[in-house]
Order: sequence, then C-alpha cells, then structure tokens
Amino acid sequence: MHCLIIGAAPAAGFPQGKSPPETSAPNLIICADGGYIHAGRLGLVPDIIMGDFDSAEQPAAHAGTEVVAVSAHKDDTDMLLCIKEAIRRGADSIAILGGLGGRLSHTMANISALQYCYNRGIAASLLDEYHTVFVSSRTDIPPHTAFSLFPLENQAVITIKNAEYPLDKATVTRESSLCASNKSLKHTAEVISNGPLVIILEV
Repeated sequence: MHCLIIGAAPAAGFPQGKSPPETSAPNLIICADGGYIHAGRLGLVPDIIMGDFDSAEQPAAHAGTEVVAVSAHKDDTDMLLCIKEAIRRGADSIAILGGLGGRLSHTMANISALQYCYNRGIAASLLDEYHTVFVSSRTDIPPHTAFSLFPLENQAVITIKNAEYPLDKATVTRESSLCASNKSLKHTAEVISNGPLVIILEV
C-alpha cells in the first residue's frame, strides 16, 4: 500500500498543483500538523491529519478526514508519528512532501525517519521541487541525473558504475564528501554499497 505524507515545511514545492509521480493515486494520505494547508493547495483531501498543531491551527474534523491531536510533549516528531501510523495501517511505500526545508532540525529528523523506514523494509522518500532523498544500499540512477551519496554508518564500501566519478569497492567514511555531487552518464548509473546510504537525486 502506498501512502503520501505531507508535512508543514515551507518549501513543500510543486506549485500550481504540479506533483511528482510518487504522489499520484496514493492509497492513504496523511498530513503532519500544518501539512493539511499544503494538501489543500495541491487539491488533495487527507484521510488523516495528525499533530500537535504548533505550526497551524487545528482543523475541524469533516467527512472523510480523521483529525488526531497529540501532545506537544512527546518523544516522536509529528512526521515520525505519521510514518508509524502509515506503517500500522499497512503502508509498504511512503512518499513525503513538505519534509525538506524550513527548520534544519526537522529536516535532519526526517532524514533519520528514512532510516527508520529502511530498517523495517519500507520504501520511503522525501520529495520537493528539486530533490528526491531516500535510503538504500543499492539503487539505479536515471541517465543524466546529479546525485550524492552519504554513508549512514561509520563507513561503507561503495561501487558506482556509469557515472562521471566511478568507484570500485571504495571505502567511504561518514565524514567524507567523496560521493557528493556526482552525475550519471547517458546510461543508468548503478550504486552498490555494503551498508545504507542517504541518496540525494537532484531532479
């Protein structure tokens, strides 16, 4: 089941109703806190609105939409609560809009949430008008696409094929910027790692 989660970050992207393919025909739409405002701009009706409503006024419940108010004093961010709810309801893939930009602490927390999904076998990505961010140990990069890789563990052994800067089983540490700002060539690039990577595509 595919779930779309919409957060409240100001750089939600996709103006004039333009949305990426990952947001089309979701089985479930969840808005984190003020993300329901972005949903309205995109012409989307959420199934669930969940949060402590510190970024927007709590909306009134209406037909087809469940509003879940939570305490501001909690261990999880609103976004992670929404992710957990999506998984609880059977989601095996999650696309997140409105999770990049705005408060840096929340952007970092959302990237950590991608690892939470990865560790549970859930395909998840953060999307805005210019980026797709996900966690994986192996992926194909479309032709002529700028991309960057960052190990989530202390180090990773990485192979990159069909890119401007190829690697062959290179050990890359988490503190290194070796895999920043690469680009696939006219053929699909292949990335293989022995551990999870944060992968950023510039679209």
